[in-house]
Amino acid sequence: MRLFALVGALLVAGGVFLLVDAGLRVQRCIATDVWSLRVWAADFWLLVPRNPSLGLSQNAHWFLRVVGGLLAVPIGLKVVKLAAR
Repeated sequence: MRLFALVGALLVAGGVFLLVDAGLRVQRCIATDVWSLRVWAADFWLLVPRNPSLGLSQNAHWFLRVVGGLLAVPIGLKVVKLAAR
C-alpha cells in the first residue's frame, strides 16, 4: 500500500507542477501579447494528426498543462485515499 501512496503523491505533485507551469506560461503569453483562448489554431498538431511537425502554439502549451494538471490532481488524491484504507 505504500507504493500506491507514493504513486498518488507523485500524481498530485505532478499535477500541481503542471498547474503552476501553466500559470507561468499564461503570464508569459499575456506579457508578449500572444494570449488567446483560441488554442485550436491551424498550427495545433491535434488539428492535423498527419503532420506532427507542426508542433504546439504557445496557447496550446498552457491549455494542455491546465488539462493535465486538472486530471492528475484528483486522480492522485483518489489513489492516496485508496492507499490510506
